[in-house]
Amino acid sequence: MSIRIVSGRRDPLVKVAPHIFRIDLPVTEVLPTTNSYIIIGSQRSLLIDAGLNIQESKDAIDLALSRLNVPWSKVDVFLTHGDLDHAAGLTQIARQTMRVFSGMTDFRQRSIPIMCGEPFFALVERICNEHGTPFEFDPDWWAPMRDRGTDDIWVTTLHEGDTLDVGDYHFEVIATPGHEPHHLCLFDAASGIFVSGDHVLDNQYPSVVLSSDTDELGMYLQSLDKIRDYPATLVLPGHGDEFTDLAGRVDAIKAHYDRQLNSIREILDTGITDPAQIAYATTCRPRRKPWGERPLFGQVALVGATMTYLKHLVTTGEYPDQYEILHK
Repeated sequence: MSIRIVSGRRDPLVKVAPHIFRIDLPVTEVLPTTNSYIIIGSQRSLLIDAGLNIQESKDAIDLALSRLNVPWSKVDVFLTHGDLDHAAGLTQIARQTMRVFSGMTDFRQRSIPIMCGEPFFALVERICNEHGTPFEFDPDWWAPMRDRGTDDIWVTTLHEGDTLDVGDYHFEVIATPGHEPHHLCLFDAASGIFVSGDHVLDNQYPSVVLSSDTDELGMYLQSLDKIRDYPATLVLPGHGDEFTDLAGRVDAIKAHYDRQLNSIREILDTGITDPAQIAYATTCRPRRKPWGERPLFGQVALVGATMTYLKHLVTTGEYPDQYEILHK
């Protein structure tokens, strides 16, 4: 038995722009529904993101293409980034006739799922033991959130400034590392359509969970500044509803991270240096959910985010390099 797979509450197939349709892809119950988009061209169509490596995701795309009368033999795929809820589903749908466009040079570069982040799990277990809360981890139950899919998929690498043409759309490729190292956005100047992936979301703050020995939060904030003033008229995000105010959302997300960093600064200024204690201390602050009330996925994500903040504050020189910073 594994974690429950759920579908979104919206219509599974919605037209959002001329020749562009949103497909709601099923996910596990602890994740927000993933948006896939199909852009229909006269010769080839482009599917943006492929969901989890689960049958339910493939079924949703199959049904959408059938309703739109788009054959799989004329579909290519663009991956906004390599997180498993956007890329692992390629295992379900890959075909020899399909080109897969990505910021990765090798599909094996895609992200390690957070539920495979063993260094984080060790800290979560220690926090639970120290504070008398249960720690239980069943890898079989979490299997859909640990499955990255097959490595044997060929990708066509896109770089900053490349163009991707689909029908009447001529998309500029924009490198936006931070949420994930190989994250890409797309922008069509004529229509103002901006494909944001998980870089900018309307009703959520995209996470940055440390995955390497670099200042990924600093990269993310720079990438936000980079795209803030694009003249977008419609933003197509990786989760949630489409929106129009790109600059407003960028400002709101940056303000969120300012608040998070200030919270970490206040904790560090008390003299705590143990990242596990720092992560736990964030849950003791006003209006924060206590550690013991958080599901395992939330606890692991919190530890990963704490590492992200510490790495940023150390890299910028604001705090000394005295913390045992781990990445997944």
